[in-house]
Amino acid sequence: MKNKLLVVIIIVVVIGGIGAVIGPKIYRDYFVKKADKSPESKISDNQDTVKVADLAGEWHVGDGSYAGYRVNEVLNGTDVTVTGRTKKVSGNIVVKNKTLESATINLKVADIKTDASKRDDYFRTKALETSKYPDATFVLSQPVKLDKGAATYNVTGTMMIHGVKKMLTIPIKTGYHNQRVQLASSIPVTFKDFNVNAPSLGFVKVEDHGKVEVFLSLTK
Repeated sequence: MKNKLLVVIIIVVVIGGIGAVIGPKIYRDYFVKKADKSPESKISDNQDTVKVADLAGEWHVGDGSYAGYRVNEVLNGTDVTVTGRTKKVSGNIVVKNKTLESATINLKVADIKTDASKRDDYFRTKALETSKYPDATFVLSQPVKLDKGAATYNVTGTMMIHGVKKMLTIPIKTGYHNQRVQLASSIPVTFKDFNVNAPSLGFVKVEDHGKVEVFLSLTK
């Protein structure tokens, strides 16, 4: 009888140990939506030829644009990549004399959604406090000389998240397709730089850094 009881205890311990190991992977592979591709991948491979001089004018954020974030959750040592998205993006850019003269982009933070409503509620109420700080913005602070329609440029401007403004230089990939200017960027950010505490949801923790991701399809 004692031997049978010992066998049962050993089986329970072994199964429990395996569950602790494979549990996070099952969570990642079967219960979390696969992370969206980077915004840079949205830039069309079939670029239309355009002269920089023909880009002159004011361009407005149009349909197909989105913004959001990418973060890694850590569940018992297993990384789970999460992406949130919103289509509530507005703004414009002005090109003059083959130079990006101005750019202002605004996104509605409270509208960012992932695959989990509880996660979204936490980010809105605890992390980003969207009732106080509903918008995130980027405003160009230095003109950028353009030498071709499709390229990657380093752009300097002021980003505001959670009511905190920071001067950043960010990479922006550009393209031109179907009479639309395409802009894409993945911007590394550290939460504490914007007075945001990295969320910790018990057995799931969020790393202290992530990316703000933006894809813009602009029309005249």
